[in-house]
Amino acid sequence: MKKIFSLSLSLVAALMLAMWSSQAGAITLGEYAPGQLVPFVVQGDNIDTVVGLTCKNTSGCTVYWTFFDVNSNHVTDSQFKISANGFYPFSWKKYSGVGLANTRGYLVFSSGSLATTSTTSDIAANAFLVDTTAKDAVFVPVLPLAGTDYAAGTDLTKMTSTSIISAVAATAPGKTLDVRYWIDPAYSATTTVEFWSVCDITGNQTVDIFDDQENRQSVNIPFANAELNTIDPSTIVGRPASFVDGFIRFVVPAPATCATGETNDMLVFSYVDSHLIGATQTMLAGEQN
Repeated sequence: MKKIFSLSLSLVAALMLAMWSSQAGAITLGEYAPGQLVPFVVQGDNIDTVVGLTCKNTSGCTVYWTFFDVNSNHVTDSQFKISANGFYPFSWKKYSGVGLANTRGYLVFSSGSLATTSTTSDIAANAFLVDTTAKDAVFVPVLPLAGTDYAAGTDLTKMTSTSIISAVAATAPGKTLDVRYWIDPAYSATTTVEFWSVCDITGNQTVDIFDDQENRQSVNIPFANAELNTIDPSTIVGRPASFVDGFIRFVVPAPATCATGETNDMLVFSYVDSHLIGATQTMLAGEQN
């Protein structure tokens, strides 16, 4: 009976995991906009990030893309055209060029004319992290970017770390996020949490971590990078060993590193994997009102 009971609990956990992964927070996804931001991309021997873009503009769309590293440094950019009411498959491995294998960063796609961003909401995007070894395609949330999310006068052929000044579709500073984790070794469960931010959040952030029994512990999350940080909850110093299933309560900061006119909107989500579910699941952080 004990074995059956244990199995039923694991199934319940898997179902709850699937339920949470399908719930959206207060962020906005899946809308046509002047730009689209893919907050986490990487490519390697057996890994690629693929993005599918559609254009609803009846005259077609010229799309400029820029790849930024984890510190929002410009690395490379180019452009392509999508025909009217067309679809464009973008492979990061194909476009990245040499020397960027296993380099993490993020992509911004912008619809524009020459060197200025469009104010027309004419492109939409979906993204997946494809692992051919694991035969897995992991959902990557894509943020629509409004025209006001770009700094005035942004040149889409020369975007910099200060070109994106906000992300109104993401979570605003001061908002509280509950970030899911599951790292139970009994099920080989692993979690990585992706924190994308407009401003530089380098340093320690004090958070509360909860287990699945409502127990709380205060710990610190070290952010080593400016705008894109990947955190493994199992490595957080001070986490009680018994905290293997629960959430991290994170308040989006408004750091002094924000430049004039910038708002530190953030997108936070978890990648969770386990032999129990057999595929990596994406879970958006739950935003409190």
